[in-house]
Amino acid sequence: MFALIEQSIAREGAAAGSNFWLWGGEGRPPPLGAAAPADLIGPGDMPQESPGLYTVFDTDQSTLIILANHYAKLARLSRKNLIGRFVRRFGASDRSRSMIWRPVSG
Repeated sequence: MFALIEQSIAREGAAAGSNFWLWGGEGRPPPLGAAAPADLIGPGDMPQESPGLYTVFDTDQSTLIILANHYAKLARLSRKNLIGRFVRRFGASDRSRSMIWRPVSG
């Protein structure tokens, strides 16, 4: 799925970004099989699903690596596309290209 989004953004297609369902961070669902109050629903959990089923926790290292790589690639693609749109709109002079990322001094 992430590859399709990355390809669409690279082609300046319909996709503009992506997101995942839920960041759980340091939170944890109750242990499987443990008695829990009937109204225990974590943030983002669907009431009909097991708590934490679709949640990304801070210990999910393989998932965090996948997400970090994907969002780093999206950041690169966004910069590339921004420069391309700027140049197509305002011209391809060296001065206009350098103006895009010039820091603002205060």
